[in-house]
Amino acid sequence: MRVNEHLYLPNEAHFRIIREVERLHPECAPLIDYSSIAPGTESIEVLSLQLYKRLRSAQSVEQPVFMAFCQLNAERLTGYIDARLEEGAYPLLDAEIISEVYFRFHRHLRGQGPGSFQDCSFEWGQPGPRRTLYHMLASAAKAIIIEQVDWITASSRPLPGLPTVRVAPSAKLVEETRGLVKSHRTTLDEKDLAQWVAHATLLLREDQRRITHLIDNQHLSLAEVGKRIDLSPIEVARLANEAREAFRDKILTLLADFLGIQEIAVQPAPRVAPIRRLPRGKKHGVDREDEDAEH
Repeated sequence: MRVNEHLYLPNEAHFRIIREVERLHPECAPLIDYSSIAPGTESIEVLSLQLYKRLRSAQSVEQPVFMAFCQLNAERLTGYIDARLEEGAYPLLDAEIISEVYFRFHRHLRGQGPGSFQDCSFEWGQPGPRRTLYHMLASAAKAIIIEQVDWITASSRPLPGLPTVRVAPSAKLVEETRGLVKSHRTTLDEKDLAQWVAHATLLLREDQRRITHLIDNQHLSLAEVGKRIDLSPIEVARLANEAREAFRDKILTLLADFLGIQEIAVQPAPRVAPIRRLPRGKKHGVDREDEDAEH
């Protein structure tokens, strides 16, 4: 993580947020001491650091100050989360993750002192010369992504009354899974169906998830995917078909367990057709000699 690339400069929207919070909550004004910031050194990190110090020093968390802090950091934190989800092809929601980061950060601020709330997966620490606020928030987001991936991977069957992580699976895979489940005279509600798809997706190899994500979610052609991952279109098609078969096998395992049977036999998964080159002397299935004879 190269921190300097993420010291976003504030724009008018950020300053408007600060002014609006000060207008709605005059008892908290001013939120920022601009006189203490040297000209030309303004950044989201510098502004956020002032709000953070105020939140840490207060006897109780000032909600308007916390709200301003979250709004100022939302853009750069969402950017980090989206990059991690894209990199791992994880079927997770960025809004869900950033909400969890802020929820835990709020509890962290409230729990200062002995017996305070502690996250078991990561340490909040303190910002300093080698650790910015951005790094602190991004580290929390990374840990939460890992937590959610581990949770969904381990949750092979929806349990009534147990809250689940909201997911964002491939719409195409959801539709294929719905048809597969329906063909066995079984129905699942949309939430459970999405959980099954997310679970099966996360059990795929990373390269299989990546190719499926690029084809289904980003709607790239085999040639475009090949350029992204440095493979030929035929090789991409082969890996995509492997991923489809692996995904269907994992859904069938879930379905068999759900129905309480040993094994389910079904038709093979839909295959991704590779790009085929036409034989020399052919033009869209017509012999050149036949074509000449027609003229």
